[in-house]
Amino acid sequence: MKARFVYIALVVFLSVAVPVFANASALTFSESSSGEITAVFSAGPCAAGLNPVAPASATLNANQFQISSSYAVFDPIPNCNPALSPPYTISVLLGNIPNGHYTAVWVYGPAQVTGEFDVVAGSPQLAVTAAPTLGRISLLALIAVVVAMAALLMRRASTP
Repeated sequence: MKARFVYIALVVFLSVAVPVFANASALTFSESSSGEITAVFSAGPCAAGLNPVAPASATLNANQFQISSSYAVFDPIPNCNPALSPPYTISVLLGNIPNGHYTAVWVYGPAQVTGEFDVVAGSPQLAVTAAPTLGRISLLALIAVVVAMAALLMRRASTP
């Protein structure tokens, strides 16, 4: 009986989305009122680990920006609350850019982060990249396999 409860709880736990705080680095792009485009590196709240620091410089080669800066290793902030802490950000001006598709690679020490954007009518547009996901039939097959494995494990646990 106890094993059955554990397996049911495990299946329920795995099927419920749980919010987590990730310290994933991101590269976004914004436009000023004068039409200049800026690349913004964000490390999220409670930033710890390897992060770029100012000053940063950017050069354009064809349709790829190469952004480089120094780096620092940030110590974890004790008792940091991600819900209340602002993200760590650093930006670099890319300038007025003609229409087209661009890639930006920000290199800081041994690490790098990459972002893509399109400029349409002088404004940056985030380049949409589809995330790989399972198709409907594959997802249903995966669910069936998980349920079958749970049933098999519950049957084995209940037999003496």
